[in-house]
Amino acid sequence: DAALLAMGPLEGGAIHAFISALEAWPEGSAQRQFVENEDLLWTSLVERLPVQHTQRDMQLPDGGSWTAKFPNKGAAVAWANRAQALLLAGAPDRALRSARRAADANPEYLK
Repeated sequence: DAALLAMGPLEGGAIHAFISALEAWPEGSAQRQFVENEDLLWTSLVERLPVQHTQRDMQLPDGGSWTAKFPNKGAAVAWANRAQALLLAGAPDRALRSARRAADANPEYLK
C-alpha cells in the first residue's frame, strides 16, 4: 500500500514485517542469527533507516508535555486516493477510515 510506504519504515510497519520474515527462517540460519542478535540488528539496520521526523515532543513550563506531528503529504495523498477508491467500490466505512488517516497524516491536505 502506497500510504504505508509514504509513512516510512517504522510507522508504516515495513521494518516489523521484515523482522518477522527473518524470524521465520530455520533455526541456526544466518538470517535467523542476524535477527536474534538485537545489538547487531539495531546498529546495522534500524539506526540507518531513512526515518522522517514525524513528531516532536516538547515539555511545557507547567510540567506537561505537548506533541506536534509534522505533516506527511505523501501519506495523505495515498490515503485519500485509497479512500476514493473504496468509496467507488461501495465500502464507505473503510473509505472513512482511510480518509481519517489522510487527515491525520496531513490536516492541511484536503481532497
